[in-house]
Amino acid sequence: MVVDTKIVRLKAMDLLARREHSVKELLRKLSERYEDSELISTVVSQLIEDNLVSDTRFAEMYVRSRIGKQFGPIKIKNDLRERGVSDHKITLAMNEADQDWLQLIQKLSKKKYGATVLVKKTSYFRQINIFLVFLLVNLKRQASIQRLFYMLHDYQRTEFN
Repeated sequence: MVVDTKIVRLKAMDLLARREHSVKELLRKLSERYEDSELISTVVSQLIEDNLVSDTRFAEMYVRSRIGKQFGPIKIKNDLRERGVSDHKITLAMNEADQDWLQLIQKLSKKKYGATVLVKKTSYFRQINIFLVFLLVNLKRQASIQRLFYMLHDYQRTEFN
C-alpha cells in the first residue's frame, strides 16, 4: 500500500482529535502504523509548526487530569518524562497547576480514614507514618516540619486511654 503525506496527516489528526498527545507519543503511534519514518517525521514537524501538537499543551492537560485523579507530583513528573516531555515544560505545567499538595493529602486522608477518632495508638501512628512517607516521597521535603505538625495536629486530635 502506498502511503502519502495526506494519509499520515489524517491519521495524526484523528489521534489528536481524541486527546492531546506528546510529540513522542504521536511519533510512536504513527510508526506502529506506517513504516516510512521520514514521512512521519515530516508530518509531525508540520503539525508542530501548525500548533496542532504541542508538548506544552499536552503537559498542562496531563497535569490537570492527574491531579484530578489524585496522583502526586513525582508520579506525574515521571509519567510526563516517559512521554517525552522536557523537564522545563514539566516544571512550567506543574507551576501553572498551582496545586496545594498538603491539602490533597488531607483530602485523601479524610476520604480513607473519615473523621472518626482513632482509639488505638497503633492506628494513629500508622496514619502518621503514611503521611510522612507520602510527604518525603512526593514533596521531596518541601514541606516544613512545622507545616507537617500543624497538618497532623489539625487533622487528628486523638485522646488515648
